[in-house]
Amino acid sequence: MQVEANTSNGKYLDFAANVIPATNLTNDLGLVSAAGASANVTVKSPLRVGKVFAHATLSSGQSDFFTLTLWNDGNAPLTVSFTDSPMDAEGNGVYGLKLDAGASTTCAGGVVTGAVGGRSVTLTGGTIPVGGSCTVTVPFTGTAQTAGVPITYTNTLPVGAVTVAGKPEIISNAVSSTVMVATDLKVSKTAAPSVASLGNPVAFQITVENYSASVMNNVTIVDHLGANRLSYLTGVLNGKDYSPTSACGVSTPAALNAADVTFTLGALPARSSSNTPGSCTILFWAMIDPTAPIGAAITNTIENGGVCTSGSTLCNGAPSNGASSTTAKVLGITKAFSPAGPLSEGSVSRMTITLNNKSVNPITGASITDPMPTNTSGVPLQIASPANAASTCGGTIAAAAGSTSLGLNGGVIPARAGGGTGADGSCQVQVDVVGAAGTYNNVATADGTETLANGNTRLISTAYGGAMSATATLTYTASLGATKSFNPASVSPGGKSTVTIRLSNGGAVPLTNVSATDPLPAGMLLATPPNAYTTCGGATTVTAAAGGNSASLVGASLAAGANCDFLFDIVTTGAGPWVNTLPVGNVTANGGVKNTTPITATLGAGVSSALVVSKSTNPNSLIFPGQVSRLSITVTNGTEAVTDLRFTDYFTAGGLRAQH
Repeated sequence: MQVEANTSNGKYLDFAANVIPATNLTNDLGLVSAAGASANVTVKSPLRVGKVFAHATLSSGQSDFFTLTLWNDGNAPLTVSFTDSPMDAEGNGVYGLKLDAGASTTCAGGVVTGAVGGRSVTLTGGTIPVGGSCTVTVPFTGTAQTAGVPITYTNTLPVGAVTVAGKPEIISNAVSSTVMVATDLKVSKTAAPSVASLGNPVAFQITVENYSASVMNNVTIVDHLGANRLSYLTGVLNGKDYSPTSACGVSTPAALNAADVTFTLGALPARSSSNTPGSCTILFWAMIDPTAPIGAAITNTIENGGVCTSGSTLCNGAPSNGASSTTAKVLGITKAFSPAGPLSEGSVSRMTITLNNKSVNPITGASITDPMPTNTSGVPLQIASPANAASTCGGTIAAAAGSTSLGLNGGVIPARAGGGTGADGSCQVQVDVVGAAGTYNNVATADGTETLANGNTRLISTAYGGAMSATATLTYTASLGATKSFNPASVSPGGKSTVTIRLSNGGAVPLTNVSATDPLPAGMLLATPPNAYTTCGGATTVTAAAGGNSASLVGASLAAGANCDFLFDIVTTGAGPWVNTLPVGNVTANGGVKNTTPITATLGAGVSSALVVSKSTNPNSLIFPGQVSRLSITVTNGTEAVTDLRFTDYFTAGGLRAQH
């Protein structure tokens, strides 16, 4: 349904919620609603007000104007009135904004009144058409309160200041605008870059504005740099010219590293209009104290009386704004792995170390030290084969395939762009790494020699209390698996069993040069013959000497998701059971992949039962000489296999050899 807002509730903008309680929702079936319904609506007054000064600045004692614009967003004409008083929020009879003759309006039927030289202006009975707008133009003269001190005046109409005839429920919005009025000198200052390292340059610009109608000659500017942990830079240093410059011409007797500097401008132009001052800008450089704290805001200000005309007959009465740079370390280091994981162990990740330089000069002798971390089992991350090491920092990279450290020596990190004010200089060192299952928190440190803006040099780690460091984390999930079993699972002393070591790859990449070494425990030796072999593919080699105490496999290949076996026979001595363990690191693959937990199987001690020999004849009694009976001898084995079985049967009355 269509609804119409009746009021904005005494506000220019109001927010309301239309709610239907659950009890108000009924139906013929008697069903009960679980919840009510609601919707939000925004109600805005149809009257809008805007205000703007014709210019942002004005010379004191000069005239300008501001304009109020009134809009009607409703469906009926609005007849409005307002009084703007005081026009400058000061209400002072001597200084501020004072009404000039000639105030006017485009609002139909409206009348603008106000005393010339007064502090207020009034519109009465102006009509704004539906969907239209009209304006009120107010001329004024602006006067500063104090010579040499610029002042900003704010002209404000509060909420409801504009009224609508016959419709008190329509509320106008608040609106304001500002104008800065200056008598003669105004000083401002900027600094670049916003973040600078210790001992490096900051470019300062001092802008002096002349709002008077006369040229000012031999204007001096005094800047107390030392009080703000700055020192003056001048001349050509390391190929960069730090001499001050100005389109107006500038001179200074200040020497390199001076704490206080006095600049002299030949001529500061007069204003070209009441709103456009004469202006001169000086660009100069200063160096941040090399011992300043990190993270400090180095703020430089031109003080009251710091800018004066010849003979100090006229000086600025207000300080400049503060121009700041925040201190930072000269050398930055970041580190990243791509991909960062989790990865299947044996997968290669690209490690990138980025060095950043905030100095105006290159960092020389740059070095990186990166000892590879270990996982929780003590297995280290290592440089992959091939290492694919690369550097945009120059220098010498130490990154041998299979090693557990990365190093850089003698590198150079480029200088910061823009003469020390632009983007950081940077370079990178990259290498491929690989590791076994686990999480590796890798910390790299960097160092080098910096050249300060004034030409002095120092070792970064000495200046900043240690080398810079960065950490990145790489995670690998387990891929290489192994299990072990005996068949039979138990034997008596002297018994034989077949060992099966099953190797598996649960990861997403192939594993190469899979190897396993099984050190047999006391009381267990390789059988004669050992019958050692493997079902694994690849260029495999099996080592298993009869009577030896270890068996090994090298050179196997395992595709992703595949498994294979390494088998051999053993015999036991002494009393069991016999616990056979492959320690951590005895099952390996290329890329530093290793088993991170022991692999254990137990061969049980069986109790051997004796051989049972039985005899029978058929028939078992003979009734006449020469009758034949068949003799059967049955040998029944116990729990252990028997070889080289022999027996002798004596056909005597007692069945004994002695009776033979």
